[in-house]
Amino acid sequence: MENKGLMGFMIAGLLAIIAFLVYWFFFRKGNTVTNTVVSDSVAPPPVANNPISPQDSSSTAPPYVNINTGEFGNSDSVDMSDTKILSTGFNPTPQETLETGNALSQRTNNPGALFWDGSTNWQGMTKSKCKSGAIMYFDSVDYGVRAQLMTLKNYYKKHGINTLIGITTRYAPYGHGNNNPAVYAQTLASCMGMNTTDKFNLDSNRQLLAAVGYYIHRVEAGYYWVPREKYLEWSTKV
Repeated sequence: MENKGLMGFMIAGLLAIIAFLVYWFFFRKGNTVTNTVVSDSVAPPPVANNPISPQDSSSTAPPYVNINTGEFGNSDSVDMSDTKILSTGFNPTPQETLETGNALSQRTNNPGALFWDGSTNWQGMTKSKCKSGAIMYFDSVDYGVRAQLMTLKNYYKKHGINTLIGITTRYAPYGHGNNNPAVYAQTLASCMGMNTTDKFNLDSNRQLLAAVGYYIHRVEAGYYWVPREKYLEWSTKV
C-alpha cells in the first residue's frame, strides 16, 4: 500500500509538471505581448488656404518684376522702417505663354488652390461642390483670383506676414501633403528677382501683391493659365 501511495504521488507530480509546461508553451508564451509604443497619428496643421500642388519649381520665369529700392515717390511706396523693397515693374504685357491643361486649380477656377475652411462664404464660390478642408470651386476665374489676392493681402493686414518665406510657411506648411515652404518661397523669389526674406507690405504695394499671386498660380498648376492683367486688375479691387 505504501508503494502504491508513493507511486500515485509521483504520477501526480509528473502530471503537474506536464500541465505547467503545456500552460507555459501554449498559453502564456503565445499570449505574451511585446510592449510596442504606437504613436497617435499626427493631424496636419490647421488649414490655412493650403495649396495641394506639385510645387513644380522647374521652368521658372525670368524676373519680370523689377525691384527698385531707390524710388519711393509713387503710390506703391511703403514704410521703410520695416520694409525695404518696392515693386515697380510688373508689366501687364504678356511675357509668358498661357496654356490650357488639366491642373486641379484650373479645373476649379481656383488659381491659388485655396482650401475651404468650411465657414467663409467667399463671393462666387460654387458652394455645392465645396467641402471643408478641400480645394474650393469658383464660378469663374475672376472670383478665384479675387479670393487668392484677398487672402494674401490679409496675411499682412491680419497676421503681419511680410516676406515670401512667411507667406509660404502659412500658405503651404510642412506636414500638409508634400509641401515644402522653403522651396516654394525660393521659386517665387527666383521669378520675382528678390530674396525670400525681403520685407514688403502687400496691402499698400498692390503691384507686388499681383506679382506674388501670379507666380503662386504658376507653382500651383505647373504652368501659366491666368493672364497677368487679371491679377493687376483685381489687386486694385480687393
